[in-house]
Amino acid sequence: MTTKILQSLLIGALLSASAAFADSSIEVSVVAGKQQANFSIGDAKCVLVDEQIKVIDTFGLDAIRTKDLAGVLSALAANGRVLVVSPARDQNLELSARNLPTVDIILADSLNVVDLIKADLVLIEQPALARMQEVYA
Repeated sequence: MTTKILQSLLIGALLSASAAFADSSIEVSVVAGKQQANFSIGDAKCVLVDEQIKVIDTFGLDAIRTKDLAGVLSALAANGRVLVVSPARDQNLELSARNLPTVDIILADSLNVVDLIKADLVLIEQPALARMQEVYA
């Protein structure tokens, strides 16, 4: 899936989530050839650019091991606060991430502006994209 389609899905998620906030705004623009999304809620502002969104096949954790998840995140160069978008509840993923203070797990149909503002990197599992298209497209 192209970054443009992915970006539009995230914008759709932001638009539906920001409907609850009267003082929110969303703007999509192209800066230096790269698409970016600017959004804000009150005084909180955030910009998402292409490099901050990565799509992976799946984490595929066979067991509940924080060390395994940390290794996958390290291999993906996931630094800072990471938001993982999962297609469905995955107990191995959730329990492996609970000891990583900079990693948050969210379901594809539960994306919200607050979590996106806090994230430095958004990791989306491939199966979650189909769910995001159903909900936000």
